[in-house]
Amino acid sequence: MSRTEVGRLALVTGASSGIGEHIARILAVRGYRVLLVGRRQQRLQELVEQIGRSAEYAVCDLSSESEVSALIEAHPETTALVNCAGFASYGTFASMQWEQQRSIVMVNTLATARLCHHYLAGMIREGHGQILNVSSTAGESFAPFYATYVGTKAFVLQFTRSLGLEMPAGVSVSCLIPGPTATEFCNRAGMRSMSRGRVRHQADPRKVAEFGVQLMESGMLSGSPGIRNGLKRAIKRCIPEGVWSSIARSHMAKMGNP
Repeated sequence: MSRTEVGRLALVTGASSGIGEHIARILAVRGYRVLLVGRRQQRLQELVEQIGRSAEYAVCDLSSESEVSALIEAHPETTALVNCAGFASYGTFASMQWEQQRSIVMVNTLATARLCHHYLAGMIREGHGQILNVSSTAGESFAPFYATYVGTKAFVLQFTRSLGLEMPAGVSVSCLIPGPTATEFCNRAGMRSMSRGRVRHQADPRKVAEFGVQLMESGMLSGSPGIRNGLKRAIKRCIPEGVWSSIARSHMAKMGNP
Protein backbone atom coordinates (compact mmCIF):
# COMPACT_ATOMS: atom_id res chain seq x y z
CA MET A 1 0.00 0.00 0.00
CA SER A 2 1.40 3.38 -0.97
CA ARG A 3 1.56 6.43 1.25
CA THR A 4 -1.15 8.07 -0.92
CA GLU A 5 -3.48 5.15 -0.32
CA VAL A 6 -2.78 5.18 3.39
CA GLY A 7 -3.62 8.89 3.76
CA ARG A 8 -4.14 9.90 7.41
CA LEU A 9 -4.67 6.49 8.93
CA ALA A 10 -4.61 5.90 12.69
CA LEU A 11 -4.27 2.36 14.04
CA VAL A 12 -5.68 2.18 17.57
CA THR A 13 -5.33 -0.91 19.76
CA GLY A 14 -7.66 -1.46 22.71
CA ALA A 15 -10.28 0.40 20.69
CA SER A 16 -13.32 -1.62 21.73
CA SER A 17 -13.87 0.37 24.94
CA GLY A 18 -12.51 2.91 27.40
CA ILE A 19 -9.74 5.36 26.53
CA GLY A 20 -8.92 3.59 23.26
CA GLU A 21 -12.49 3.85 22.00
CA HIS A 22 -12.62 7.57 22.75
CA ILE A 23 -9.24 8.20 21.11
CA ALA A 24 -10.50 6.46 17.96
CA ARG A 25 -13.67 8.56 17.93
CA ILE A 26 -11.70 11.80 18.41
CA LEU A 27 -9.23 10.97 15.65
CA ALA A 28 -12.09 10.14 13.26
CA VAL A 29 -13.63 13.56 13.93
CA ARG A 30 -10.22 15.13 13.23
CA GLY A 31 -10.12 13.63 9.77
CA TYR A 32 -8.26 10.37 10.26
CA ARG A 33 -9.36 7.06 8.88
CA VAL A 34 -9.25 4.85 11.94
CA LEU A 35 -8.49 1.16 12.21
CA LEU A 36 -10.01 -0.18 15.42
CA VAL A 37 -8.06 -3.15 16.81
CA GLY A 38 -9.40 -5.38 19.56
CA ARG A 39 -10.64 -8.87 20.45
CA ARG A 40 -14.41 -8.27 20.63
CA GLN A 41 -15.69 -8.40 17.07
CA GLN A 42 -19.29 -7.49 17.85
CA ARG A 43 -18.26 -4.42 19.82
CA LEU A 44 -15.86 -3.34 17.07
CA GLN A 45 -18.58 -3.73 14.45
CA GLU A 46 -20.93 -1.58 16.52
CA LEU A 47 -18.30 1.14 16.86
CA VAL A 48 -17.55 1.14 13.13
CA GLU A 49 -21.25 1.61 12.43
CA GLN A 50 -21.37 4.50 14.90
CA ILE A 51 -18.24 6.24 13.62
CA GLY A 52 -19.11 5.76 9.95
CA ARG A 53 -17.22 5.30 6.72
CA SER A 54 -13.94 6.62 8.13
CA ALA A 55 -13.63 3.55 10.38
CA GLU A 56 -12.82 -0.11 9.90
CA TYR A 57 -11.81 -2.82 12.33
CA ALA A 58 -9.41 -5.74 12.73
CA VAL A 59 -9.96 -8.49 15.28
CA CYS A 60 -6.63 -9.30 16.91
CA ASP A 61 -5.54 -10.97 20.13
CA LEU A 62 -2.36 -9.03 20.95
CA SER A 63 -1.19 -11.80 23.30
CA SER A 64 -0.61 -13.94 20.19
CA GLU A 65 2.56 -13.22 18.20
CA SER A 66 1.06 -14.83 15.12
CA GLU A 67 -2.02 -12.59 15.26
CA VAL A 68 0.13 -9.49 15.71
CA SER A 69 2.15 -10.57 12.66
CA ALA A 70 -1.06 -11.07 10.68
CA LEU A 71 -2.25 -7.58 11.69
CA ILE A 72 1.01 -6.06 10.45
CA GLU A 73 0.85 -8.01 7.19
CA ALA A 74 -2.72 -6.89 6.52
CA HIS A 75 -2.02 -3.26 7.47
CA PRO A 76 1.68 -2.57 6.79
CA GLU A 77 1.62 1.23 7.12
CA THR A 78 -0.06 3.87 9.23
CA THR A 79 0.22 7.59 9.84
CA ALA A 80 -0.46 7.34 13.57
CA LEU A 81 -0.21 4.43 15.99
CA VAL A 82 -1.96 4.38 19.36
CA ASN A 83 -0.99 1.50 21.65
CA CYS A 84 -3.82 1.64 24.18
CA ALA A 85 -4.51 -2.07 24.75
CA GLY A 86 -3.62 -3.27 28.22
CA PHE A 87 -4.98 -5.21 31.15
CA ALA A 88 -4.14 -6.47 34.63
CA SER A 89 -4.99 -9.30 36.97
CA TYR A 90 -5.25 -8.78 40.72
CA GLY A 91 -3.57 -11.27 43.05
CA THR A 92 -0.22 -12.55 44.27
CA PHE A 93 2.16 -13.26 41.42
CA ALA A 94 3.06 -16.77 42.61
CA SER A 95 -0.57 -17.86 42.96
CA MET A 96 -1.70 -16.97 39.45
CA GLN A 97 -1.34 -19.14 36.37
CA TRP A 98 1.74 -18.37 34.28
CA GLU A 99 -0.30 -18.18 31.07
CA GLN A 100 -2.29 -15.34 32.60
CA GLN A 101 0.86 -13.43 33.51
CA ARG A 102 2.39 -14.13 30.11
CA SER A 103 -0.64 -12.63 28.39
CA ILE A 104 -0.33 -9.44 30.42
CA VAL A 105 3.33 -9.12 29.44
CA MET A 106 2.59 -9.89 25.79
CA VAL A 107 -0.25 -7.38 25.43
CA ASN A 108 1.15 -4.58 27.57
CA THR A 109 4.79 -4.66 26.46
CA LEU A 110 5.77 -7.02 23.64
CA ALA A 111 2.88 -6.13 21.33
CA THR A 112 3.51 -2.44 22.00
CA ALA A 113 7.22 -2.78 21.21
CA ARG A 114 6.57 -4.93 18.12
CA LEU A 115 4.07 -2.48 16.62
CA CYS A 116 6.36 0.47 17.36
CA HIS A 117 9.29 -1.34 15.75
CA HIS A 118 7.37 -2.14 12.58
CA TYR A 119 5.51 1.13 12.00
CA LEU A 120 8.39 3.42 12.93
CA ALA A 121 10.36 2.20 9.91
CA GLY A 122 7.77 3.60 7.51
CA MET A 123 7.29 6.79 9.51
CA ILE A 124 11.02 7.53 9.56
CA ARG A 125 11.32 6.72 5.87
CA GLU A 126 8.49 9.13 5.02
CA GLY A 127 9.65 11.75 7.52
CA HIS A 128 6.26 11.93 9.21
CA GLY A 129 4.33 9.97 11.83
CA GLN A 130 3.13 9.92 15.40
CA ILE A 131 2.94 7.23 18.07
CA LEU A 132 1.09 7.39 21.38
CA ASN A 133 1.75 4.65 23.93
CA VAL A 134 -0.47 4.44 27.00
CA SER A 135 1.20 3.72 30.34
CA SER A 136 -0.25 4.42 33.81
CA THR A 137 0.60 6.33 36.97
CA ALA A 138 0.95 2.82 38.44
CA GLY A 139 4.07 2.41 36.33
CA GLU A 140 5.79 5.22 38.23
CA SER A 141 5.82 3.38 41.56
CA PHE A 142 5.11 -0.14 42.83
CA ALA A 143 2.10 -2.02 44.13
CA PRO A 144 1.71 -5.53 45.59
CA PHE A 145 -0.88 -7.88 44.05
CA TYR A 146 -0.36 -5.97 40.81
CA ALA A 147 3.30 -6.76 40.17
CA THR A 148 3.14 -7.82 36.53
CA TYR A 149 0.91 -4.94 35.48
CA VAL A 150 3.01 -2.33 37.29
CA GLY A 151 6.17 -3.79 35.78
CA THR A 152 4.78 -3.69 32.25
CA LYS A 153 3.57 -0.12 32.60
CA ALA A 154 6.97 0.95 33.94
CA PHE A 155 8.47 -0.58 30.79
CA VAL A 156 6.02 1.28 28.54
CA LEU A 157 6.78 4.58 30.24
CA GLN A 158 10.57 4.43 30.07
CA PHE A 159 10.63 2.66 26.70
CA THR A 160 8.48 5.40 25.19
CA ARG A 161 10.42 8.29 26.70
CA SER A 162 13.72 6.81 25.56
CA LEU A 163 12.40 5.96 22.11
CA GLY A 164 11.02 9.45 21.68
CA LEU A 165 14.49 10.92 22.11
CA GLU A 166 15.75 8.84 19.17
CA MET A 167 13.25 10.26 16.68
CA PRO A 168 14.23 12.44 13.71
CA ALA A 169 12.34 15.62 12.82
CA GLY A 170 8.76 14.92 11.76
CA VAL A 171 8.32 11.75 13.81
CA SER A 172 7.28 11.69 17.46
CA VAL A 173 6.67 9.08 20.16
CA SER A 174 4.67 10.15 23.22
CA CYS A 175 3.47 8.47 26.41
CA LEU A 176 0.08 9.07 28.02
CA ILE A 177 0.15 8.46 31.79
CA PRO A 178 -3.44 8.25 33.03
CA GLY A 179 -4.46 7.70 36.63
CA PRO A 180 -7.64 5.86 37.73
CA THR A 181 -10.18 6.21 34.92
CA ALA A 182 -13.82 5.16 34.66
CA THR A 183 -13.44 2.16 32.33
CA GLU A 184 -13.91 -1.62 32.45
CA PHE A 185 -10.32 -2.03 33.66
CA CYS A 186 -10.91 -2.80 37.35
CA ASN A 187 -13.70 -5.29 36.70
CA ARG A 188 -11.57 -7.16 34.21
CA ALA A 189 -8.66 -7.20 36.66
CA GLY A 190 -10.83 -8.89 39.30
CA MET A 191 -10.69 -6.00 41.74
CA ARG A 192 -13.42 -5.06 44.17
CA SER A 193 -16.03 -2.57 43.09
CA MET A 194 -15.02 0.92 44.11
CA SER A 195 -16.89 2.98 46.67
CA ARG A 196 -18.98 5.87 45.41
CA GLY A 197 -16.37 8.30 46.66
CA ARG A 198 -13.55 6.63 44.76
CA VAL A 199 -15.64 6.25 41.61
CA ARG A 200 -16.38 9.97 41.75
CA HIS A 201 -12.64 10.66 41.68
CA GLN A 202 -12.04 8.55 38.59
CA ALA A 203 -11.27 10.47 35.42
CA ASP A 204 -13.66 10.74 32.49
CA PRO A 205 -12.18 8.49 29.75
CA ARG A 206 -13.13 10.97 27.02
CA LYS A 207 -11.23 13.77 28.74
CA VAL A 208 -8.22 11.47 29.17
CA ALA A 209 -8.46 10.58 25.48
CA GLU A 210 -8.63 14.24 24.47
CA PHE A 211 -5.51 14.94 26.54
CA GLY A 212 -3.79 11.95 24.91
CA VAL A 213 -4.54 13.12 21.37
CA GLN A 214 -3.28 16.61 22.22
CA LEU A 215 -0.14 15.07 23.71
CA MET A 216 0.46 13.01 20.58
CA GLU A 217 -0.09 15.95 18.25
CA SER A 218 2.22 18.17 20.32
CA GLY A 219 5.03 15.61 20.11
CA MET A 220 5.77 15.85 23.85
CA LEU A 221 7.52 12.87 25.42
CA SER A 222 4.95 12.24 28.16
CA GLY A 223 2.16 13.75 30.16
CA SER A 224 -0.52 12.96 32.72
CA PRO A 225 -3.99 14.53 32.57
CA GLY A 226 -5.53 16.45 35.46
CA ILE A 227 -4.34 18.43 38.45
CA ARG A 228 -5.19 15.55 40.79
CA ASN A 229 -2.81 13.18 39.00
CA GLY A 230 -0.08 15.81 39.05
CA LEU A 231 -0.39 16.30 42.80
CA LYS A 232 -0.45 12.56 43.52
CA ARG A 233 2.63 11.98 41.37
CA ALA A 234 4.51 14.80 43.10
CA ILE A 235 3.60 13.47 46.57
CA LYS A 236 4.71 9.94 45.67
CA ARG A 237 8.13 11.19 44.64
CA CYS A 238 8.59 12.83 48.07
CA ILE A 239 7.56 9.83 50.19
CA PRO A 240 10.39 7.55 51.44
CA GLU A 241 10.30 4.05 49.98
CA GLY A 242 9.63 2.38 53.35
CA VAL A 243 6.64 4.62 54.01
CA TRP A 244 5.25 4.17 50.50
CA SER A 245 5.65 0.39 50.82
CA SER A 246 3.34 0.34 53.84
CA ILE A 247 0.81 2.62 52.18
CA ALA A 248 0.82 0.63 48.95
CA ARG A 249 0.39 -2.73 50.66
CA SER A 250 -2.46 -1.47 52.86
CA HIS A 251 -4.24 0.17 49.93
CA MET A 252 -3.90 -2.72 47.51
CA ALA A 253 -4.89 -5.33 50.10
CA LYS A 254 -8.30 -3.65 50.27
CA MET A 255 -8.84 -4.02 46.54
CA GLY A 256 -9.46 -7.77 46.56
CA ASN A 257 -8.70 -11.09 48.16
CA PRO A 258 -5.12 -12.03 47.20
